[in-house]
Amino acid sequence: MGASLPDFQLPYGNSKVYFSLPDGLRVHYIEPREVEPIKDFKGELESSLKNLKFLRPGARVAIIADDITRPTPTHLILPKLLDFLEGIGIREVTLIAALGTHRPMTQSELERKYGEALDRVNIIQPDFRDPEKQVRVGTMPSGAPIEVTKELSKVDFSIGIGCVTPHHVSGFS
Repeated sequence: MGASLPDFQLPYGNSKVYFSLPDGLRVHYIEPREVEPIKDFKGELESSLKNLKFLRPGARVAIIADDITRPTPTHLILPKLLDFLEGIGIREVTLIAALGTHRPMTQSELERKYGEALDRVNIIQPDFRDPEKQVRVGTMPSGAPIEVTKELSKVDFSIGIGCVTPHHVSGFS
């Protein structure tokens, strides 16, 4: 007797997860709509940068970007973003690697993820386990503290670059 084929598959990272559900379970499968890929990456990026019109010359800015474990093409985005910021008179830019609970990236990983931008910013790889490097900025309704890396608390504006993907522990990350 051979094993039956799974009924469902979900994309997960660069592969797929296959699974079956118990008989008798009512399932409503919703097919996601197709999303057109961006045809003009540079044009879309430039259009997005226009939303940053509230920034002022001399502002201290942090760019928070996901780490090497995420597929965001940060190395393509950062140079254009930094050119834009410099063009409006912003010189002090800190790049904060959004590591979460991941280990710090190696120099090779930093170069692969952030590209030429590494030479233009102060890079921080925060350690969430070090309470001396965190600052409390608020409290959740449950009473849990909200903490951020100290460098983030010192800037006037923060800009996030990243993607949302399925995560085996968090659901989505």
